[in-house]
Amino acid sequence: MSIHVEKGLCPVNGKMTYALYHDELPVVPAAIFLRHLQANLDYSANTLATYAYALKVFFSFLAESGICFWDLTTENIKSFKRFYLYRRDGAGQPLLKRKTVRQYLSAVRGLIGYWRFFRENDPLFNDQVAEMDGRRRRRPSRGFLSHLSWYSRVPSNTWRVRIPRSEETYKNRCRGLSQEEMREVERALENAVYETDVETMLYYRNRAIWKFLLMTLLRKGELVRIRLEDLDQRSGIIRLVERPEDAWLGELKTGPDEIFVGANNQFWGAIVTWLTEGRWVAQKLLERKGKEDHGMLFCNRDGGPLTQAAVDHLFSTLNRSCEFNRKVKLYPHITRHTMACFLLDRGLKLTEVQKILRHQSIASTEIYAKIADSKFRQALINFWQGVKEA
Repeated sequence: MSIHVEKGLCPVNGKMTYALYHDELPVVPAAIFLRHLQANLDYSANTLATYAYALKVFFSFLAESGICFWDLTTENIKSFKRFYLYRRDGAGQPLLKRKTVRQYLSAVRGLIGYWRFFRENDPLFNDQVAEMDGRRRRRPSRGFLSHLSWYSRVPSNTWRVRIPRSEETYKNRCRGLSQEEMREVERALENAVYETDVETMLYYRNRAIWKFLLMTLLRKGELVRIRLEDLDQRSGIIRLVERPEDAWLGELKTGPDEIFVGANNQFWGAIVTWLTEGRWVAQKLLERKGKEDHGMLFCNRDGGPLTQAAVDHLFSTLNRSCEFNRKVKLYPHITRHTMACFLLDRGLKLTEVQKILRHQSIASTEIYAKIADSKFRQALINFWQGVKEA
């Protein structure tokens, strides 16, 4: 008896779809709900994957506890949070991050609300009712004390997350790396040992991936979908092309696009070196296995297409090799944070950085503007100083 998630391409639109199965039978409420999210709300593949795994954990809880989905109560949700989402390790630290717990609860709440239609008297969605007979409170709108002799609503904690926030704030995560920390990453990449053919391939590949992410500000799901034919160094353009056969590698979050990086960009050298000095090893490995070249820009250590898991492994290795003065955790998305702050510090407009990052909303780009606020203040001081001298 096991509950698992199966994913595959939708035959209608070619997008990644997810379904929940209990042994060989589909979990009908979850399957219909996930299909609803994809068809009507157009959720991304990453969000659908998160929701699918959250529902897998939730229905595993129901199966182990012998609880029927259609008879859920507030106490069942509290038990799910206590025994599945709030679990702690031996040191007393939560196993799941606060953000992950919020996503899981959002998925479960959406599923239950989809099937229960948010009924008016549903205790799972209405505020808890408490008896406040005999108490007095001041009504700010009228400015006098009123006596309550009936039931009054108080905020519900059914869907509230009680895991404390991490010490590392969102602002610090978006700050990115300093120039000295970037040089430390460069040193770690340069000092890697490359004696065998595979080590040589990984040496040039890792340097190229680092430079490529800084040059293009791509997400890792977009990085792994770049093919050799998508590079145009003469025009300084890298194309994001939607190919259904590559959907298993990652998602083009903002769709197909052309990314202009410039023909004279200094990072092109690492890409050319990878193509001339390292990628031939991947071709040789594929020939030994009797396979044709897949045509992707980057490869795994076995010669196959680069996966997101391999990108995560690369940054985990770099994180162990680098010695930073502050608490820094390397992950693929930090290249976008770093370059966004650098571009704003160098005077690019907020709308221009939004175009480079391919943010749909400028509110997402404004996070980096708040981080670099001190530089803008200094720029304003210099501006008025120049006006005074003129």
